[in-house]
Amino acid sequence: MLRAHNIRLIGIGLEELGYQEFLDGKFFDGDIYLDTKQEQYKALGYKRLNICEMIYVLFIHPKVREVANQGKKNKVGNNWAGDGFLTGGTLIIEKGGKGVLLSYKMKGIADHLENSKILEALNIDSNETVVPNTNTTAAIDTQPRRRNIQCDEDVCKL
Repeated sequence: MLRAHNIRLIGIGLEELGYQEFLDGKFFDGDIYLDTKQEQYKALGYKRLNICEMIYVLFIHPKVREVANQGKKNKVGNNWAGDGFLTGGTLIIEKGGKGVLLSYKMKGIADHLENSKILEALNIDSNETVVPNTNTTAAIDTQPRRRNIQCDEDVCKL
C-alpha cells in the first residue's frame, strides 16, 4: 500500500545480530540501515528500559502475552537475541524532509503504533484496496542470502 503511494519505508537497526533472520523472514519491505553506535537512536530520544520496567513488561504486562500469542497465531517466532532493553518508534517525515508528520516513541517492548494511525498521518484511506502486482515475468528470489553491507562513516545500509 505504501509503495502504491510512492512512500519510502526505512528501518534503522541497532545491531547486526538477527538482521539476516529478519531479512529472510521478509518482515520489512524497505531499506534497512544499521546504527551500531546508536547515534540516531539517541538523537530521536528513544529510551532503554531499566531492569524494573523490563520485569514488569515481561512478566506482568498483559500486552506482551497478547503480542506473543498473536505472533504464534501468525506463525511469527520470537527472537530474544540481542539487546532487548531498547525501545524504538515510528517517525514519518514529509517528502523532501520538510517536516515531521508523526513521531511515536514506544513505551515498552510490546508497544507499537497502530497501522490506522500511520495511514492517517500519510493521508491514506485505510479502506483502500491495493491490487497486487500480477506481472508474472518478474524474477522472484526464493533463495535467502546475506545482503551486501554498504557503509558510509558510522551508518551501514544492509
